[in-house]
Amino acid sequence: IILLLVSIPIAVATTILAPSIIGAAFEDFPAAIPALQWLMASLIFLFVNYPIGNALNAANKQLLNTVNMGIALVTNVILNVLLIPQYTYIGAAIAASISTIILVGLGLPHVYQLTRFRFSVIFKKMFLATAAASIMGAVLWWLQVTLPQTKMMLLLVMAGGAIIYGLACFLLRAVTRQDILALWTAIKPN
Repeated sequence: IILLLVSIPIAVATTILAPSIIGAAFEDFPAAIPALQWLMASLIFLFVNYPIGNALNAANKQLLNTVNMGIALVTNVILNVLLIPQYTYIGAAIAASISTIILVGLGLPHVYQLTRFRFSVIFKKMFLATAAASIMGAVLWWLQVTLPQTKMMLLLVMAGGAIIYGLACFLLRAVTRQDILALWTAIKPN
């Protein structure tokens, strides 16, 4: 759940701020904007796949995890062959996004068999995090179109977006005090 709470706002903010980010980092290459936006679509699945892969490895299902990665790899290669000739680097970004989604889809049912977690809790947190990220995204979009486009302004807008997302998470109860205490208990030094 923590990885969803982190990856969703990063994906939303980067997708919305892609023109400013590319403009600040690679001003001579605005064509990279849609590729970055497509890759952000797969970021959430990349974050979610991390605990899935670790759970399979911990359950002595390394072979299954490797087979899943092989299937995602072959899918990525096939999609690249099909999409790159017509869509160039956008096709490669789409292929990467689809492959990542497939990897999560292959591993998730096996992790569910191992742990029997409650999908309803995950979907509720994901919905609330998405709502909070949408609020942040609306503010970021407005700031991006109204403020001057400078590197310093981009950094300030990103910091403001993080604050807005945090506040929205608390107001919508995507993150509760108990969640923070549980995270602190898990990561605090002994």
